[in-house]
Amino acid sequence: MRFRTAFFGWLTATGAAVLLTALVAGAGAAVGLGTQADPNRSADMAAENASAVGLIGAIALIVVVFVSYLCGGYVAGRMARFSGAKQGIAPGCGR
Repeated sequence: MRFRTAFFGWLTATGAAVLLTALVAGAGAAVGLGTQADPNRSADMAAENASAVGLIGAIALIVVVFVSYLCGGYVAGRMARFSGAKQGIAPGCGR
């Protein structure tokens, strides 16, 4: 296993996770603020529907992690010449 390819795969996965999390958080804030003009009312509605907000947030987080690890594994696999599968799995293992 090459450390350099695993490192760049991990770096890509981390960067993709940061960007996708910011995108999802921005979209969630836009949806929440777009329906209510009063921020206090939005906070009250979120508190009333806490289980739904938590479930949607958990699903979004799982999708973000999956896509970011997919991107990191792809980069690591493409950087390796002959051991692409082994290098593609390395960023997700945390080694």
